[in-house]
Amino acid sequence: MAAEVLEAVAGDLEEVEKIIGRYLKVRSGHLTDFAHLEADGYERWLRPAAVLLISRIFGYKGQKAPALAAVVQLIYLAARIHRQVPDTHSAGEEIDPRDGTQLPVLVGDYLYGRFFTTLCEADLLEFLGPLADIIRKINEAAVLRLQGHQLDWPEEEKELLAGGCRLASRLARVDSSREEEAYQLGLALARKDEWQALKIIASWPECQEKQDLTWLINWYCNAENQLLMERR
Repeated sequence: MAAEVLEAVAGDLEEVEKIIGRYLKVRSGHLTDFAHLEADGYERWLRPAAVLLISRIFGYKGQKAPALAAVVQLIYLAARIHRQVPDTHSAGEEIDPRDGTQLPVLVGDYLYGRFFTTLCEADLLEFLGPLADIIRKINEAAVLRLQGHQLDWPEEEKELLAGGCRLASRLARVDSSREEEAYQLGLALARKDEWQALKIIASWPECQEKQDLTWLINWYCNAENQLLMERR
């Protein structure tokens, strides 16, 4: 549904899908044979759409935006795969290879490597430092979870979404205050704080992309309620 509604960036979303799809095909087959890469609904569209819409709202419409959106989604998929890997399996237990502890880890590592490839191809190496720091925070959060710490929400939901929004605004060469607003928008989205997210973008330029971003915020922040209604 998201791709159909977000008309302003529909073409760029297709380009993001092509970039990621190209990386999922490897000599030994398709990565979905080795790890759970299914991503529907907001898991598939939220991060790429947010990156594309924010960059366009502030005036950037070049080809670096789909590349950055693909990078953010690749990092999300890699982190999600690693987070789903179980610590151990019982000896002799027959399991789907995608639920094992070896192949999924390798797939996640491969996707992390592809994010670097995409940065190079799109001439986005200036973003390598910030993205590497986001990955560090994701991995630190994973260690904390393994140690039994309770986190408010997955770190990849918070820092990756917020950092992706910040870098999207940076593509348009906005000032530091706008960059901070984009970052805070990502944090609000991660918390599903619709009121705060809409408050942040209230002063942003009026355009079709802003209308689409407003819809995206509403769609994501109310996704659970919509799902419950559909199940009734």
